[in-house]
This record gives sequence, C-alpha cells and structure tokens, in this order.
Amino acid sequence: MGCPIALISSTFSPQIVYTKMPGKIIIHAVRHAQGYHNLGEEFFHLRDPALTPFGQQQCIERRKASFQDQSKFKLIASSPMMRTLHTTNLIFDDAIQTQDILAIPEAQEISDHGCDIGTDPALLKEMTLRNEWPVDLSLVPEGWNDKNLYGPNSPVTGACAARARTVRRILREKGIALSQDTDEDIHIALVAHGSFMHYFSNDWENSTTGCGTGWKNCETRRYVFQNGEWDENAWLIETGESRLARGMKGPAPSAEEQRRLYEKTMVGWVDQGLPDIRYLETASVMPMQEHSRL
Repeated sequence: MGCPIALISSTFSPQIVYTKMPGKIIIHAVRHAQGYHNLGEEFFHLRDPALTPFGQQQCIERRKASFQDQSKFKLIASSPMMRTLHTTNLIFDDAIQTQDILAIPEAQEISDHGCDIGTDPALLKEMTLRNEWPVDLSLVPEGWNDKNLYGPNSPVTGACAARARTVRRILREKGIALSQDTDEDIHIALVAHGSFMHYFSNDWENSTTGCGTGWKNCETRRYVFQNGEWDENAWLIETGESRLARGMKGPAPSAEEQRRLYEKTMVGWVDQGLPDIRYLETASVMPMQEHSRL
C-alpha cells in the first residue's frame, strides 16, 4: 500500500488518497558457476575457460533455489566471458526467451591470468551463435580483452574500480529507463566474477575466504542503489534480506569500514599468492617488460 496523503476539501472534510511509492531498481548479482580454472591454480592459464559439468549443475540448482519466477526480470546482463554467458543462459533460461543477454565488457574479471582474458569479438559472436545463446554484443568492442597495464582493462586496482563504476552506471541508466512507465520494482540480473563483484558492490567483508574473492561459485546477492541519479559513483548497498540469507548479521559495514577492509583484502590476496594490484609494477602476472612490448 502507498503512503496516505490527506486532502482538505472546501468543507474541511479530510479525504485520504493513497499514492504509490516509486519502485526500486534491484540488482540480483550472481557469480558464475564453477569453471575449469576453479579446479586449481594450475588451471589459471586456460584462456576464457568453460564451465565444468559440476558448474552446469550448480546453475540448475541456483535457478530452482532462487530464480524460479523470472517474469519480473526486465534486464539480464553478463560479463562477455564464456563461463558467465553460459551461467546466465542456464540460470535465466526463462527470462531470455523474450530478451537478449546484454554483454557488458567492463564486467570482466580483473586479473590478467589467461582464465580472465576474454575472447575476441568475432569469435565470441561465432561461439554464442553456435551455442544458440541470445547475446547482445553491441557494447563489446575490439580490444575489450586487452589487459595491458596502461589501458582501461588493466588489472591495476584503479582501473578495476573504474570499470565497476561504469557497470553500475549502465545498470542504473537502464533501470531508470525501464521504470518510466511503472511504479513496480525493476529487477535486473548481472552475472559476473568473484573478484570483480567486490569492486562492483564496494563490499570487502570476508573477501579472502576464497581465492581472490568472498563469493562462492553461483552465489547470488541483491543490491539497491544508495542514492539518486546525482551520485556519479552509483554506489550500491546490499539489502538486509540478502545479508540475512547468507548468514550475515547486522547492517553492512560503513564506507570507512569498507576502506579498511579493502586494504586488508589487498594484503590478503597477496598472501594467497595473487599479484599486488595496488601498484603498477606488481599488478600483472607477466613481467613489466612484457607489457612494454604490447
């Protein structure tokens, strides 16, 4: 029910009129299911790897557990990498009968391991057609998978944060456009990657429980935008229901607490054997001289 507004008539007899509150944009973020690179560090070199059979089963189970009714989804978005596109197709099979998956290149995973380097657009288009995946690749340019340290897809933390902001702003813009003719909540799905999700959500809590992430394969969390269109960062906050569903007590950490958790995360990921992405000199799995030749 909406909020009551008292209207005063000429006879001073109050009338109650109920107005609908505008709907929210709700982002259902999903980490991809298990890929072959998730089987161990020795598989990190695999280029844009596929889902394992177990990963495919994870998608079926996630769809049954969380996404049985997909009629409310107005937009399905994904990183253009093979494991995320496959996850999206398996989980959101019903929703994509009436819409294409919007591939957003900035939602790619952050590192320059082989497993986190995407496929060239021409081959990507060929593979999506071969798999009969309805994907809109209009936002995916040549060079989207160029992980040069000095480019926009660099693994350096500043570039990662900028890409995440771009994704948030794209989803907010799409959500606002979809909300023009309705007061209902706008539900959007985004399927992306474990490390990227921390930048996307700006949530660094428990971010070292897994290798380079606190997200489990095929895990889902829900977010809403903290502020209005004026917020150039388009910051998100996880809903209370989402936090409770994954066993988290109390509200999300404050912005100041998140900054401390971020620094702790960077150290923790290095302790796991991952590159120190805070600094240009240490952000890549390749020697600096290799990047100078790219």
